[in-house]
This record gives sequence, C-alpha cells and structure tokens, in this order.
Amino acid sequence: MNSAFKDLFSKQSLEYQKYRPLYPPELFKYLASLTREHQVAVDLGTGNGQAALALTPYFQKIIAIDPSEKQIALAHPHERIDYRVGPGESLHLPDHSVDLITIAQAFHWFKHDLFFQEARRVLKNNGVLAIWVYNLCKVTPQIDTVIFNFYDHLLGPYWEPERRLLEENFHSIHFPFTELQSPAFSMTLPWTLEQMIGYLGTWSALQSYRNQEGEDPLPELQHNLRSLWSPEEVKEVHWQIHPRIFRNS
Repeated sequence: MNSAFKDLFSKQSLEYQKYRPLYPPELFKYLASLTREHQVAVDLGTGNGQAALALTPYFQKIIAIDPSEKQIALAHPHERIDYRVGPGESLHLPDHSVDLITIAQAFHWFKHDLFFQEARRVLKNNGVLAIWVYNLCKVTPQIDTVIFNFYDHLLGPYWEPERRLLEENFHSIHFPFTELQSPAFSMTLPWTLEQMIGYLGTWSALQSYRNQEGEDPLPELQHNLRSLWSPEEVKEVHWQIHPRIFRNS
C-alpha cells in the first residue's frame, strides 16, 4: 500500500461495498462513445470496482487500481477486470496504451501534477480522461436540511481539506488536456432509512469524528430522521453527477 495514502476507507470497506450508490449505465455508454478504440480502460481509485464493472460491456480489458488492499479484496471479480493495489500516480503500464481513464469520487485524493504526467504518458493520442463526483443527495427539503446540518455543521471540521476540491468540482485545478463538454447525469435509488444511515456511515469525516471524539453521532441522526422517515418507508434518493471529461491531444 502507498505509505502516503490517507487510508480513510479500508475500515468501512464492507459498508462501502454495501451502501455506496451505483453510477448510471448511461454515463459509461457515453464515455465509451468518446474513445476511438475500446481495448483498455483504467479505473483509478476503484474502491470495490463499481465503475470498473460498469466498463466491462465496452472495453476488452479494464485495469482497476486502488491503494487500499481491503477495498480491492472486496472488489467484484470479472474476467475482463485486472484488480491491482497501488497509487494512481504510478501505473506501471506501457506508453500510449490506454483508451480511457476513469476516476469516480476519488480525484481529490490524488497528487495532481504527478498524475497528469502519468496520464499523458499512458493515454493514447486522443484518449479520454473522465472524472466525476457527486455531492449531497436530495430526498425531501426537510430531510435534506437534517443531512446538510450533519454534513456541514457537525462533521464540517472533520472533513479532510481535499474535500473542498470535490465540492467545487476541481475548477481550481488546471488540467493539461482539452476539456470536452459533457451532459449531466443523475442517480436515483429507492432507499429505506436504514440504507441511508448505512451510506452516511461510509463518510470519511464520520470516521475522523469517531476517532477524535470517541463517540458515534450516527444513532442520534437516525433518531432525528425517524420523525421524517419511518423505518418501513422507501423514499427516492437523488444525486447529480457533473463529469469533467478531457481528451489527450
């Protein structure tokens, strides 16, 4: 494992696998339409392989890399996916061999200048780099207010500074590639309150809060939400995705 990696996700790898939302299939179909060839895709910060799996209908081989050994150990196997443990800044791949690089909900952790050098090296001419994030979900105005207060007011001081890059969709970072216009995508899932609490339990700031304060604020949040969301009730949960997509030219 990369010794410089901020390992904020290994501890909750099982919860991450169970509760993180799946990205929309339309996103991967769109990304595949942008590449001239479909031989090799690389998914960095792959976690348990959600994005890597979604790429399998479109690419002959997917190399899925994550610095967390525990995340990779729980990744979904597939004959087209080669899972590896390692950093995103040193890929050990041949020059100009990759059609597409994807980074889902992880680019804020990268050493960006080092990554850009490596991406330019391994991407084919006109190869594509796609990164995307999703921020807070939407349920109902009242539930959204409770979750925002938990996210910002309680956990605000416990988020790593890299989180701000995610919130601004990396607009303060200079990308040495040609940016393409991209449509927005959305995720919608029918969830119970238990599933929502499970998802919130994967947040890295919550792990930091627990470690520093010696207590878990999640049960109190669940109690507060019960007046708005009964345990047996299923509600639609929405996330917006605004990808940043670049061509190596």
